Amino acid sequence: MPPPAPAATDDSDAIAVAQGAGPRPARTRRRRRVRQVAWALLPIVSLTFLAWWPFLVLALIRRRPRDWAVFAAYLAAVVAEIVTFAAAGILPVGTVADYVAAILFYAIILLVAATAPAYTLVAFRPGAELPYLSDAELARAAAKRQARAASGTMTICEGQGLFLLADDAGVIVRNFYGRTRRIAWTEISHFADGRYTKEGVTGWQLFIVLRTGKRVRVTSSVLAPADEVVAAVREAAQPHGIPADLAGVPVKKGQPVRGLYDDPGGRAGVRYWDGTQWSPLLPPDVTKRGTVRKSPGSWSALPTAEGRWTYAATRATRLAAWSAVFATVCAVLVASALMVHMRWDHGRNDDPSVIVWMGVVVFAVWALRAFLGRRFFLKLDEAAKGAPDSWS
Repeated sequence: MPPPAPAATDDSDAIAVAQGAGPRPARTRRRRRVRQVAWALLPIVSLTFLAWWPFLVLALIRRRPRDWAVFAAYLAAVVAEIVTFAAAGILPVGTVADYVAAILFYAIILLVAATAPAYTLVAFRPGAELPYLSDAELARAAAKRQARAASGTMTICEGQGLFLLADDAGVIVRNFYGRTRRIAWTEISHFADGRYTKEGVTGWQLFIVLRTGKRVRVTSSVLAPADEVVAAVREAAQPHGIPADLAGVPVKKGQPVRGLYDDPGGRAGVRYWDGTQWSPLLPPDVTKRGTVRKSPGSWSALPTAEGRWTYAATRATRLAAWSAVFATVCAVLVASALMVHMRWDHGRNDDPSVIVWMGVVVFAVWALRAFLGRRFFLKLDEAAKGAPDSWS
């Protein structure tokens, strides 16, 4: 067992303990000086309307009631500025109430402009050793993990308020803010690989499969490295006899998703999974290394293409057709936009050709993506022509 971490006396010490950091370099002090001046200038540059922002950051870092009270006071002052300005304007003309509102407006501005920079200069001074917000969050997360470990609770993965914890009774899952679910070990059948897709990118995600057949998604698993999550799940599940045969790569219905993988047989090269079978062994330099996923050895049992692998050539042909279609539509839209623009009354501002030009951009992007995809599959097809046809 490693020796316990020393107790933290303030935020800076806590961060040093959490990150295993030594003495901070001199440039950090210069960065803190720049931060101090920047936060002090913000109330002045924004004409005091953003004077509350530095105090919100300060409250989030230190989490002290006094800091939250100061933030609330400056936020209330800014709201009062807006209300009095709306009532009187810069140069009031009218009733006595308008003049009173104007006096209050200027008084609040002067008060905030004088006190906010001074308070900020003192609070964010380098000598105060005030950590950055991200460092403070890391320190608090590390403290939580230490407290959980001391109580016998293991943190498998966490982030953005979501987590997966494990203890002797089972696992605790939070997939949504404020909603926590406990699952007993006796309810769990096994842990399984899964996938998620966001903005066109597919990644690995952990699933808990219950004995009833229901699959529970672990959202926090996408926020941590897959290898670390897999190792932690195996460590937590092994004492309770729960299977955790995880690969840490995205799968669909127990099979890989389409893409390039390291050779499951352990040979030097890559293979493409086309949804039904593996391609022949391809050279490692067929694509950028960052686009190749890992593969477990058990996937070597999946079918491999026999004879000529035609998937890449077929995809290249289809993408060429789609690229031509998108390019044609793009050309038609360009011509239409030019005609509409020439015939439109330029004295009016609502030129409808703007909408057509937006369509041009969309179809041009699609045509480019199809063209680049075609080049990729042509390269795969060329590499597969001279590749071995089966496992060795």
